[in-house]
Amino acid sequence: VSQAWRHALPFAKIRRVQELCAGALQLLGYRPVSSGSEQRGPSPDLVDLVLPRGPSSFSWASSTDAH
Repeated sequence: VSQAWRHALPFAKIRRVQELCAGALQLLGYRPVSSGSEQRGPSPDLVDLVLPRGPSSFSWASSTDAH
């Protein structure tokens, strides 16, 4: 189910989501796909679409943090 988007959605929709969510995707370490063939690529999982990040690159804000 987590990979259904790779085969169910047209690349035009994937590109639009990537445009709208570029900041969040980058912050979370996802590498965007640049073509329909890359989207449907031979990889059996999404490992090839996630950039390696250090442990301090992202953290959830605590509800006790000052705003």
